[in-house]
Amino acid sequence: MSTFEAPSTPTVERMSRSAVLGQRVGCDSRRFLLNGHHHRHDHEFYEAAVILGGRGVHLSPLGEQVLRVGDAFLLRPGAWHAYFACENLQVFNCYFASELLRYELSWTLNDPALGNLLWTGTRAGTHGLVSAYLEDAALLEASLQLEALSTASALSERIARLLLFLGRLAAASPEAFGHASANFHPVVLRGVQMLETNPFRSWNSVELADALHVAPSYLSRLFKQHLGLPPMAYLAHWRAERAAALLLGTTRPISDIAEEIGWGDPNYFSRRFKQHFGVSASAYRASQG
Repeated sequence: MSTFEAPSTPTVERMSRSAVLGQRVGCDSRRFLLNGHHHRHDHEFYEAAVILGGRGVHLSPLGEQVLRVGDAFLLRPGAWHAYFACENLQVFNCYFASELLRYELSWTLNDPALGNLLWTGTRAGTHGLVSAYLEDAALLEASLQLEALSTASALSERIARLLLFLGRLAAASPEAFGHASANFHPVVLRGVQMLETNPFRSWNSVELADALHVAPSYLSRLFKQHLGLPPMAYLAHWRAERAAALLLGTTRPISDIAEEIGWGDPNYFSRRFKQHFGVSASAYRASQG
């Protein structure tokens, strides 16, 4: 049972990409000073947070964490978290759209450190969240990059600052991110891009393997080696996460969301979503509201 009980006031405003990043693909950073309780919420984008001062408790599916200066974490779209018992808690947040990973930053999947941080680390049973701790020098450098990101006007400079910040974050937690000694195989990189760019397609392992010009058994071994899941299990995991993000970040009908992610049959969507999150899609949306 949680030590910090959520008060009965309404939840904070859900953060949509359009409200934070505008309509274009982009990234941004902002400072916040938090006091009191800030209820459970999620985002339609990636969020990284760095603690610069004050006191508070971070709550997520990974449990409760009493915060200290230098604590940092990164959340995938759809992952929820909250802050409780905040006393002048200074948080520097960084936001970036998932589309950046599909296009401008797709190469990060093939980078040992960033690949773990942005791809594998937030998908391997961590509920879409990874944490780290920044020592003094790394914290200073990360803060400088986030400060520069907050004032940069050109997207190219924003992406450059974002990468420098993420590099610090990836290097800060060797116990979480240090297990990827080899680059991602190019077949895995292309396969992930194909699946995430076209999730509505009725994929199967043989079709994906044919498109990548490899044998299905070989493709399955590569995916398990690099991502911990065979191709179709990886796609199911991604579809469930994307559905959760759309349920929480939009008011679109569940049937439309099911169609977009490739689980068009309502009964099948309901069954798969419940398998992943333990509750129905409608109950999930209502519980987070």
